[in-house]
Amino acid sequence: MWMIKFDVETVNEWVRRMKPGTYVLSKLLGDLWTIVLRPRWFGKQFKRAVEAGLIPGVRLVGKTSSKALLYELRAH
Repeated sequence: MWMIKFDVETVNEWVRRMKPGTYVLSKLLGDLWTIVLRPRWFGKQFKRAVEAGLIPGVRLVGKTSSKALLYELRAH
């Protein structure tokens, strides 16, 4: 099964399973990341959803040295 669309409910479900901390998107989504068909497109959709407040407890905090976006997951 490949994830070919951005589903906020599915993403929220996976994010709720993670411990608070700072993550790049691939680590934040864990095993869900392995089924993402278009990672770059998915990353843009995720960033937009975070900025719109659609993914509670997650905020964009910067970039890594390799320019990957860095997200902070707060306690839920």
